[in-house]
Amino acid sequence: MYVEKIYRAGTVPYLIDENGNVEYLFQIVSDKRWAGPDPQISKGRMDDGETPATTALREAEEELGLVAYNIKFETFAELGVRLGRTHFFYLEVYKDR
Repeated sequence: MYVEKIYRAGTVPYLIDENGNVEYLFQIVSDKRWAGPDPQISKGRMDDGETPATTALREAEEELGLVAYNIKFETFAELGVRLGRTHFFYLEVYKDR
């Protein structure tokens, strides 16, 4: 049986508050059939022609409302690949934007 390998990418966005505490930004999926009740990392399927980084940024915008104005791009770095098909990136966001 042939099983297509699905490639996804997502971000692990975080912010650092004025006291140096790190806060991670997760999403709560509205349809629990897809992810259950727990907070989730925003991620999604790579579209044709996209790189993992492009997909990760698109998903952060679609699912978390993050746009270029919110993102500290100097912190954007690949965290790793899970199960050989899902790419994750760290992404620091501005707290006051």
